[in-house]
Amino acid sequence: MIWTAATCLLLALEGIALSSGKPPEASLAPPPPDAPRPSAAEQPILLPQMEVERLLWQERPSRATDAALELLAAYPDRPEVRNLAGACLLRTFRPLEAVEAWRPLLENRRWRMRALERMVASYLAAGRDDEAASLLLRHAPLEREAFRQAAGLYVRVFPNGPRRIAALEILARRPDTARQAEEELRASRHFMGYPASVRSTGQGFPHRAKIREVYREPSVRVRLDDSRKAWVAFDTGAGFLLNRDIVRKLDLEPVATILKQGLGYKGPAERDVYSLSKLDIGGLAFSNVRTVVNRRDSEFRSNKAGYMGLELLRRYVVLYDRRGGVLEIWPEGTPAADILGEPGVAMPVMWSRNRPLVPLRIQDRDSYPALFDTGAALTFLDQEKADVIGARANLGKYRNRIVEGFSGAFSLRVAEQVDLRFAGEEFNLRRLHVGEVPQVFDMPVYAVIGRDLLNRYRIVIDGPGSEITVAPYSWAAPETPAGS
Repeated sequence: MIWTAATCLLLALEGIALSSGKPPEASLAPPPPDAPRPSAAEQPILLPQMEVERLLWQERPSRATDAALELLAAYPDRPEVRNLAGACLLRTFRPLEAVEAWRPLLENRRWRMRALERMVASYLAAGRDDEAASLLLRHAPLEREAFRQAAGLYVRVFPNGPRRIAALEILARRPDTARQAEEELRASRHFMGYPASVRSTGQGFPHRAKIREVYREPSVRVRLDDSRKAWVAFDTGAGFLLNRDIVRKLDLEPVATILKQGLGYKGPAERDVYSLSKLDIGGLAFSNVRTVVNRRDSEFRSNKAGYMGLELLRRYVVLYDRRGGVLEIWPEGTPAADILGEPGVAMPVMWSRNRPLVPLRIQDRDSYPALFDTGAALTFLDQEKADVIGARANLGKYRNRIVEGFSGAFSLRVAEQVDLRFAGEEFNLRRLHVGEVPQVFDMPVYAVIGRDLLNRYRIVIDGPGSEITVAPYSWAAPETPAGS
């Protein structure tokens, strides 16, 4: 599992928030004190609004959403109510409805930029990247001085091209973001000169690549720069990452150095950015691929080249069949049932920086966003949110489990008697791990769903359709989460 740095600096660069350093939907406070004062008609409705916020604090987002929508129907002209209703809708996997709840706030000078941040994040969560870009260009053109504060959003919405360059140049002039913006600017200028492309080198769709276990991680057979075959772990919680030893053998030179963060106590660390001229996955060849390289060889095994997430595969429908030993890439629009040969169970996906979030019901209390992470060996709950939900760790009965993440070691505690509902199946677990999930997403994330649970299924990830469909294996004994 690998995430971008959770520091305020990188949050500004990626546009998570333009002022507060919090995920857009998590900050329910009104604009800062120096903003124009609201009229009497805009004053918050205290009691109903407090009830919605109380339900959110109790981790009951579904009930909070129902209450917020009732409040919105009664007071559609109150910006505080629209702000709250949109936040609730996003938490309950209704990002497009959240966009419509926030849209009228674009006409309110006091709320405009905050609404724009959240609408962009919601469009990205729904996989509507083009609509996010259109919205940003229409309501916050960087050419106008008043909208220079939106530069962080531009960096996030435009992965390459002149608009990204212009936004980074603005951030490079700010003291708090200058260093990282300058490095990111170096990388963006390099990749602008070598645009990415993709083509088929095989027999066409579906493109098939082998999967096997490499140090107990499902890994995909790829070809790097036409010269070297390698195994990279298939990690939906990561970007594209290569082992430094492989980079040396390919004789690549770094184009920039940025901060990256994954799971672990060491936090953000500097990583080199490289350009891989070609990556071939089952006959589908990607050129000029941006890759991050860890500076410490000890973090990788010698016969595993790195990690591959969904960043390159978001445009396709991907079958991940661990037991069958195959990864298949199908064209957009291919029904999951045709690939699986059975209907399977479909789940909505919200995207956060190309990481898939799916609903997970915990303690029969509510459904919550959880990271769908084939790179995580274990399923675990966020410890802070687990306390509120009713899955507290037993501190005296079990030893902490120490595991390794991208940013170093971290510990997992154990909670007892935890009920999960995932993909229509009930898991009544005697024990489940609890740890810290870095809250660097566009909404609170309550759990990481790891391979101890995901290994039960054949999985179809429909990037364009923002949907994941799973079908349990029927020809072998099912697996259950560790410690259950």
